[in-house]
Amino acid sequence: MYQKTLLAVLAAAALSSVQAQTASDAPAAVQNAPAAESFGQKATSFLDSITDTVKNWADKTPGEVDKYSQELKEKWPGIKDQFKEKWQQGLEKGGEAKDQVTKWMNDTFSKERMDKAETWINNFKAGTEEKVIDPLVPYLLSMRYPNPMDEWQAGYRKTVNVQVKGLETPLTVQLPISWDVSQDLNANGTTLMTWRSESGDGPYAVSLISTPEGATVDSIMAGLEKDKPGTTAKKLGNSQIKYLEYPVTSESKNAVTYYAVPLEDKTILLAAEITKKSDQTELQLQEAMQKAQPFFALLAQSVFVKQQ
Repeated sequence: MYQKTLLAVLAAAALSSVQAQTASDAPAAVQNAPAAESFGQKATSFLDSITDTVKNWADKTPGEVDKYSQELKEKWPGIKDQFKEKWQQGLEKGGEAKDQVTKWMNDTFSKERMDKAETWINNFKAGTEEKVIDPLVPYLLSMRYPNPMDEWQAGYRKTVNVQVKGLETPLTVQLPISWDVSQDLNANGTTLMTWRSESGDGPYAVSLISTPEGATVDSIMAGLEKDKPGTTAKKLGNSQIKYLEYPVTSESKNAVTYYAVPLEDKTILLAAEITKKSDQTELQLQEAMQKAQPFFALLAQSVFVKQQ
């Protein structure tokens, strides 16, 4: 596991630390090159068209919402595969693509559920405050935006507060709405919270990792460089954040980049990960991480201490 020695690295970083740095007021924005048209982008037209199907949706009780959400989580891998299959069948038959996939979506989720989820998405985009995310929304957004940068740039983001030892007030991080909490990464007890794409089941993940008292950006990066000889930490734009990308090898199960983020008197480590697919080569995994770097950099720059 890539975080196998992380605890030792962080401990060593604390021993060599100096006074913690503070984050700059306005980190430079990371520019992202236009992405190639994705499967999700092609699907946008018909997903946007699934509205006004059935009105007067009855509000669910919290128990029903939780049950529905759990059912979706259990079904998601199969739903994702079926969606791709139906979409490909539609493409092969030309103009029937929209009708085929729309019918399948309505049969799978019911028109009432589709209508409520689309209404939630439309209300969110219009600036309406939505306290509870409809359970179907993350799955629709995952299919519409398989590239997390596309979802981020479309404005579908949520703010999460995390209480961290050593900070008087919670820190906040912005994430795509389709991401959910996942606890499958093991950092020997150092992980505070992990979120993963596709409602917790996707290939992209980011973890907030606790660091020892007194650890700084430079001391943490020095420890990581020592752990992986030949690697060099880099500065992120005009910010005080530094990052280091671990090399992908034949033994790698994922690609990972670490970001050291200074926050008041505390430095947080953010681990960005892409899980290796079964048919993916080391070079393809490394290229996937390089393409995702602008997105992960935006996440790192979105972390700040919440003001009271």
